[in-house]
Amino acid sequence: MTENVTGRACIGAFFVLEIALSVYLVKRARPESPALAHKPSVACMTLAFLFFPFATGKASILCLACAFTGFGCLMVFFAIVLGNMTQKLSTSPIETYARGFLVLTGGILFGEIVAQGTKLLYSQNVSYVGILSLIGMFVLLASEWRLIDAAKMANETSAMGGTDLHESQYQENAFNIRKFAKQYGLSPREQDVLNLLIKGRSVPFICDELFLAKSTVATHVKHIYKKIGITQGRQELLDIVEHFEQ
Repeated sequence: MTENVTGRACIGAFFVLEIALSVYLVKRARPESPALAHKPSVACMTLAFLFFPFATGKASILCLACAFTGFGCLMVFFAIVLGNMTQKLSTSPIETYARGFLVLTGGILFGEIVAQGTKLLYSQNVSYVGILSLIGMFVLLASEWRLIDAAKMANETSAMGGTDLHESQYQENAFNIRKFAKQYGLSPREQDVLNLLIKGRSVPFICDELFLAKSTVATHVKHIYKKIGITQGRQELLDIVEHFEQ
């Protein structure tokens, strides 16, 4: 009995810290930021997971309502992210949202499988609700500790009247880069890759920044070098860009 009380106290302490962290982040976030939708979702779902194992009857319905409120906030953020990906990558909205929701439902299914499997292993000591809440706690903690960059993923794109994140990074020399790309006949995507190359970014960074596969980035780099006439690698590219700006 003592072990159960201690375990619940530890879990409760984790949830209280998570709630406090979420409230702090909500207070710091800009009200006009689309990423704000991500913050209350964590707080609402954490509150639900905190009380759900101990609630019965009508109280459990309130916990479920709180959890679905948080899930609704998360879906707002999720829709913003998918919309940004559609605009930045020029992909089909239907295909992008279909793949996004496939990943989302796949995660839900995986969590259910883990919960059921854990329940079978510890069926005599921990209830299904307790297992579900415990898994939810670690997922929320992991997401909150910056495994996803909400500000980066939900920023307004140029199509929404804002500025794309990769455009703001080279705002000062954007005209020169566009002029350079026009002179050598570079495509818009090759221009994006070029901008990151001259800033010294690595191929893995470019892959993450532009949501491209490593082979695709390598192909773009090869085409850029061929169009410009580079044979000595990135340093030669930097020299050509420097002389072009002068």
